[in-house]
Amino acid sequence: GGILHAFADPLPRALLLDRYSVVSEKEERLKSLADPAFRPRERVILETEPNPKPVEGGAQGTAQVRDETTDSFVVDVVTPGPAILLITDSYASDWHATPAVSGPQAQYEILPANHALRAIPVVAGEHHIRLEYAPRSASWGLAISIVSVSVFLMAWIPLHLRAVPGSTFGGTRRGD
Repeated sequence: GGILHAFADPLPRALLLDRYSVVSEKEERLKSLADPAFRPRERVILETEPNPKPVEGGAQGTAQVRDETTDSFVVDVVTPGPAILLITDSYASDWHATPAVSGPQAQYEILPANHALRAIPVVAGEHHIRLEYAPRSASWGLAISIVSVSVFLMAWIPLHLRAVPGSTFGGTRRGD
């Protein structure tokens, strides 16, 4: 058997923060996270500077997850000032964030947060952010499949038309 530890007050799936630290070195980041003084409800640790940078009071807004499927979900965010949306799911570079509807921000960047989670810097306003798992390997597989089918059809169609009686494709008809 293993050790099971229940957290009395776990972080919500999505929350807004307006305080952050940038710690690019992995060992230092892990030490910061393990420090008893670290307050994950008040501060997020990032590997790079966020853009836009949050301002004090930005965390006073709301963040709510909806329309969840196995590979996508939407986060509705309302914030009075620039903030960092912390999503307590594991970070993976194949997740992408886009506006679900037009809003105050045309694009979103997902940053690694607290070493293993996701952070999205947001400007003030009302956001509807779609997060979607879209691995590059899937798009490469689709592109290769399309090319393969195209090559097959380019080879198959001329052979098939030659076999059709009366076809002039690839030569003259008999009797001419």
